Amino acid sequence: LNRYADAAAIYESVCPELESHDCYNELGIARSSLGGFPEAIQSFRRALEIDPDSAVAHSNLAVAIAHTGRIDAALNHHQQAMDLDPGGVIVGINYGVFLFAQKKYDAARRVFRGLLNTHPNLFYARLYLGRILYQERKYRDAVYELNRGIQINDQSFDLFYYRALARYRLRDPGGAMSDLARAEKINPLNGVTEGLREQIKRDR
Repeated sequence: LNRYADAAAIYESVCPELESHDCYNELGIARSSLGGFPEAIQSFRRALEIDPDSAVAHSNLAVAIAHTGRIDAALNHHQQAMDLDPGGVIVGINYGVFLFAQKKYDAARRVFRGLLNTHPNLFYARLYLGRILYQERKYRDAVYELNRGIQINDQSFDLFYYRALARYRLRDPGGAMSDLARAEKINPLNGVTEGLREQIKRDR
């Protein structure tokens, strides 16, 4: 329900009694969702004290650490997570997104392609393949990947927004405006579509 503060308060109350990996991992997710990354790091580290071989806790810890700017430490935990669960969806997505953020596009592409080999309906992997191709200015290929993602999930704001960007680069303002309308219907308060819409109007 996106009530992260309420969730965190409950976990903070029960985790010391339960002393379970799952509880501290969920507390870390709630704290991360609130932007409290130092507190989230503490939660994920406690989860790993209870279960040192938890791939998902290493992965979530890596995400939280990256938000504090410690890229090398984040990479270390991502790699530990991948070693523990190389085919894990959450682990793979988190690592692929991390690589994308570091502009390591070839490595990120391999991660997402690997996920699609075993999970062909993973729309999030299609989204990031599209974003990688967009960054490489391969706009038609980007549209192709984003189309495949939309076939899987036609309620993803990001898929329509990034396809709008690619179509704009392909000088298809009508297609871009259509995608913006779909994106805004999914998330009317997104805060980013209006800028592209105004740019298209100025170009016209």
